[in-house]
Amino acid sequence: MDKHLFFVTSPLHQIIVKQIIKNEEKSEIDIITTKEFKQEFDNFDPYIFYSFGTNKNILFKFFYLIINSTLKINKEYKNVYIPNDVNIFIQIILGKLKYDKLIYFDDGSTALYRLQGKKSNRKLLKKVLNLEPTTQLLSSKKIEKAYVLFPDILKKFRSDIEYINLKLILEDINMDYSFEIDDKYLYPDFIIFTQPLTGDNHCSNNEEIKVIKSFLDDNTNKKIVIKVHPREKTRRYDRFKSYDNVFIFPSKFKNTPYQVLHNTIKPKAIVTFFSSILFSVNSLDENFRRISLVKRLKSNNNLFHDLKKLKDYFDDLEFY
Repeated sequence: MDKHLFFVTSPLHQIIVKQIIKNEEKSEIDIITTKEFKQEFDNFDPYIFYSFGTNKNILFKFFYLIINSTLKINKEYKNVYIPNDVNIFIQIILGKLKYDKLIYFDDGSTALYRLQGKKSNRKLLKKVLNLEPTTQLLSSKKIEKAYVLFPDILKKFRSDIEYINLKLILEDINMDYSFEIDDKYLYPDFIIFTQPLTGDNHCSNNEEIKVIKSFLDDNTNKKIVIKVHPREKTRRYDRFKSYDNVFIFPSKFKNTPYQVLHNTIKPKAIVTFFSSILFSVNSLDENFRRISLVKRLKSNNNLFHDLKKLKDYFDDLEFY
C-alpha cells in the first residue's frame, strides 16, 4: 500500500508535515492530530488523537489511553512519520499498524533533550504494555530516517539513521501567508515566546514569570510583544498589560505556527528560554538577535550549560 501516516501534535508540526507532503509529492495521506489542529488538515479528514496536555490525573490518563487504543485507522502504510518515539500513546497506535518504514521528524528540540540526557520514567509501564522500551527521543531501533535540526550532534547518539537537515525544510516553507494583524504587534524590538517551565518541571515556583518580568523591567523603552505558549492560559501574563510598551499577542493566533507569522511581524529579536523558535526562524537582517533567558533560571543551571553547546551553530544566539 502506497499510503503514508503522519502524527501532528504541535503548531510547528503542521508546517513541517505539510512541507514534507509537498516535497515528496505524497498523495495518499492519513493524519492523526489533536482537536486543536484538526482544522488545518480538514482536507485529509484527520483522525483525532485525544490530548490531555499537562493533566496529571491518573484516571484521566487511563481513559485517554482507552480512547486512543480504539482509534479506527488503516492498518497498513508505506511510511509512518512520528514526532516522538517515547510517547506511549503513539507507540500503542504504532503497535496496531504494519508499515515499511518509520520516519522521525523533529521540532528543533531533540538535540537539546539528548544533550541533557533526559529520559522517560515509564519503562515499567511500557514493559507491562509490551511496547518498545524507549526512554529517550530518537532511540527507537525501528527509525530509519529523521528530519532534524542539528543532525551533526544527533549523529553522535545515533549514527545508523539517514538524516535530513530540518533547516532545509523550514527554508522551503512558503511564507506567502496573509494575516490581518494590528499594527501595534508589528515591528517590535523584541517578541517573547513563553514556555510553561514550572508545569513541565524545568524550574519551580513560576520562576519563568519572574525572569520575563526582569527582562521587561530592563527594557521599558523598547516595544515588546508576548506570544503565549499554546499550552498556557493567556491570563497568566495579564500582569504585564500594565506596561505601556508591552502587548500580548492575540489568542486567536495561539495555535498558528509562529514560523508563518515571522515575516509579517518582523521583530528585531526573538526572546525565549529554549523553545525551538530560537533555531527554526530565519534571520531577518544582519542585526537580527536570538536571545535565550535560561541563564537567569537559578533553579535549573543545566539548561544554560546544554544550550551553550548549540551556540556554535547559531552565531547570533545570545544569553540574557
